[in-house]
Amino acid sequence: MIAPKLSSQARYALLIVVSLLGMRSGDMGWPEVQGAKAQGEQVQDEPEIDRTDVWAIKYSRYLYHLAHEIKWPAWELASTTGAESRPFEIGVVGWDALTDQLTDRYMGRNIAGRPIAIVGLNAEELADRKAGFDMLFLSGDGAQRKLCRDAAQTWKDAGASPQGLTISDAWTDAPEAIDFRRFRSSSDSPPGLCLEVNRAELAALQLALPPIFESRTCP
Repeated sequence: MIAPKLSSQARYALLIVVSLLGMRSGDMGWPEVQGAKAQGEQVQDEPEIDRTDVWAIKYSRYLYHLAHEIKWPAWELASTTGAESRPFEIGVVGWDALTDQLTDRYMGRNIAGRPIAIVGLNAEELADRKAGFDMLFLSGDGAQRKLCRDAAQTWKDAGASPQGLTISDAWTDAPEAIDFRRFRSSSDSPPGLCLEVNRAELAALQLALPPIFESRTCP
């Protein structure tokens, strides 16, 4: 019997699944190469794939390990400010599957000695929010991206504290401090993520990209 031919989207999803199955539960999913950029090319958005659970798993790994590996200077004063009682809040705008993955996988763990709290919200809820985040991930594609961008600007203009580290999702036209983009090292390799980094903005936040992530900056 002749096997049915898979669509490009199905092959793409299968490659992601294979790559995820190959990861050990405790590792990052890439070699710990210091200082070398990722080699390959960025791939175009495919809406049928980009918001699936397999991508949410991959994004959740990157967000957690990025938060875990960054040196957060503000917490050096925790003992004198009482800030140790405040959870490390990670906000996720516009992607329920990613919120669920972060909650299922990482709730109960600590970042910089603080318990993790995952907050999922939509663009309107972000615009109305008065409190800040330690890390904020801005999703959204198409018309939703403009809504998300406008909401984030409204939130920032309101002076919410802490502003924290803001990460965008393939916002090539107006990325945040860090922008996650889809990437493959070759036509036969599973798709992954690379990071476009605004180092000046990171420095303004008194942050630096952890060395292990230098190997995943975009080509």
